[in-house]
Amino acid sequence: MHFCCCSLWPEHPGSYRTSSSHGYGGDANQVSVSGLSSGGFMAVQLHVGFSKTFMGVGVVAGGPYYCAQANLMYALTECMVTPVGINIDWLIQVTKNTALTLTIDATSNMAQDKVYLYTGTNDGTVVPKPDSSMIAGGEFLEFDQTEYQPAFGTASLDDVGYVYVPTGCMSSTDCRVHVSLHGCKQGRKFLDNEYAMHTGYNEVAELNNIIVIYPQATTSLSNGNGCWDWWGYTGLDYACKLADQMKAVKAMVDRVLS
Repeated sequence: MHFCCCSLWPEHPGSYRTSSSHGYGGDANQVSVSGLSSGGFMAVQLHVGFSKTFMGVGVVAGGPYYCAQANLMYALTECMVTPVGINIDWLIQVTKNTALTLTIDATSNMAQDKVYLYTGTNDGTVVPKPDSSMIAGGEFLEFDQTEYQPAFGTASLDDVGYVYVPTGCMSSTDCRVHVSLHGCKQGRKFLDNEYAMHTGYNEVAELNNIIVIYPQATTSLSNGNGCWDWWGYTGLDYACKLADQMKAVKAMVDRVLS
């Protein structure tokens, strides 16, 4: 029986710094996640790992859960260049087996979820243009990500993240929540807030009363391009609920819902 390589070590209380920010009381039944490139792979991991939390996922230029199998070679070959070599049936079984260890939520939670997949025919550098003419008139805010860092700062998380709060959510407590994950070389270190400000999410969010969280990954010795971890550079637990990045993003969602 194969399992996703997630250790069964207990979580350590107090590994994240005390919060000083506040929540918005979002609708806990309407939380979704999306991402591009490494953010797409990370979005899949969050959707599978925390399927009780996320009711839908959007994946642009991503791939299946645990595709890289904690192996950079697989990440750079089958998962990115030769997808015909991906053994989907095996990955499905690994996912089901891992759910038995309780290090990811039950796969049955995803049965009725909404899933959007997109792959460009000529995949390259894409400059998105919003389809809506709506002006994002809500609040675009920075928040302190250091409180979500593990004690030794090994999660390759930036110190700052972003959140967009639509006008209609400033006094409402039933807004939906969405997590948008940037790709490699698209975080704050490379593009400042360009990804969060100009990919069109905020205009859609303003029209539909959706609070958008933009977590920010950064570079590290093993992550020179500032990618989200979908191949194991932070450790073998990278794809399950014990992973530092996974826990950090989940904690950001919990804060907004509070």
